[in-house]
Amino acid sequence: MAGPNMQKVRDLKDEETWNAHMKDSYQKVATEHSASWKSWGKTRFREGNRAETTVGAVEKGGAVMAGASGGAALFGAAVPATVVGVSAGVATAAITLWALPALAAGLATAYWGYNKNDHHKVNKEIWGWWTEHCQATGELDPKITVKVEMAKTWLCWFGDEGIFNMTQLEAKLKAAKEAFDQKFNTLKTSAAGLRQRIRAAQQLPDRQRQNLALAPLRQEEETLASKFLELGKDLAYIRYRLERNLMYHQMLELTIRSLVAHMKDKVPMLAKDTVRAFLDQSNSYGLLWSDIRNLPEV
Repeated sequence: MAGPNMQKVRDLKDEETWNAHMKDSYQKVATEHSASWKSWGKTRFREGNRAETTVGAVEKGGAVMAGASGGAALFGAAVPATVVGVSAGVATAAITLWALPALAAGLATAYWGYNKNDHHKVNKEIWGWWTEHCQATGELDPKITVKVEMAKTWLCWFGDEGIFNMTQLEAKLKAAKEAFDQKFNTLKTSAAGLRQRIRAAQQLPDRQRQNLALAPLRQEEETLASKFLELGKDLAYIRYRLERNLMYHQMLELTIRSLVAHMKDKVPMLAKDTVRAFLDQSNSYGLLWSDIRNLPEV
């Protein structure tokens, strides 16, 4: 008598039972992947990586996978022709395992060749490109692209810290403007009061008394002028933050644009290769099923 697992194999005899088997297999994979995702997220958090890249994202990832686990297998539950019946001998002869689609590795957009120790170097490179091509006008040529290897590295950097930096700029810009405005208003009030006191001293009838009254006001004037010059640094800081904000957005657009230009003709090819590869593999799995299903009774 066949064991429970062998009986399950022999019960795969039509499209309905095959689809149920593939759906169950996909659900198990999704559940395992979700658990792996959460474990990875907790590890990242313990290692001191930024919380926003793990907390929340981990739960979202788990939720996505949990939702996916309710669906059928990739591209539908492919039902091999062997379900309708193929002899064991034919099945063994016909099995051919597929090769990874040639484009898959070439189009990968993960952390390929990106050394996190070089993140400051990449940041400087992105800023340098922007200052050379965009800073003077504040505009980015909508037709220009960069080499794909550069775009890949930049995308990694944006994923690693660039996006995080962009989210922090609003608060930094607000703080910079508030600091500038406070100093600006203080200096404006001080200048108005000093102007009145200088004019009052200048109206004194005695020249000696004028000089005595103006002496401390000259020092106060000098101090006020010094503070005004220092305020120029606050204004430059605002400009720098504004430029960084613009730079991040323009360079992220350029990065994506360059990758899209590189991938736009290749992705449809990859889609065809991927579907064909999966269907080929499903057929091989079905052939193997036929081979095992037709084992003699023991």
